[in-house]
Amino acid sequence: MLGLGNAGVLQRFYNEIESSIGLPGSDGSLSSRIDGFETSLIEASSRPDSQPRLMAALRAAEGVASQMRAISSGIQQLRQQADTSIASAVSDLNTRLQKSQISTTTSVCKPDQGAKLQALWTNASDN
Repeated sequence: MLGLGNAGVLQRFYNEIESSIGLPGSDGSLSSRIDGFETSLIEASSRPDSQPRLMAALRAAEGVASQMRAISSGIQQLRQQADTSIASAVSDLNTRLQKSQISTTTSVCKPDQGAKLQALWTNASDN
């Protein structure tokens, strides 16, 4: 089950993705660029001898490709940030576990309790 902290992280991730893709129909969004590309292809196909229409289709295709590269780059950055955060959390957890283990070992193995522990061990193994 995800905690509230994880929900916030996921929300930020989804907001970043949405921001890079854009809302459907909004200027500069991926869907608008694809729609523009489709329109330019239809126009170019109606007059394949028209150099301006072919160039418009090429520019529209370049716009879609450029935005796809930008989205891909943004996702890679988000993944890298997530990997860094995970590595930091794992390192922090390992440090805490090591401290906990040292603390537990220290409290269990106090010299004045050695005989008591040995007696407990002997009694446990006799049963």
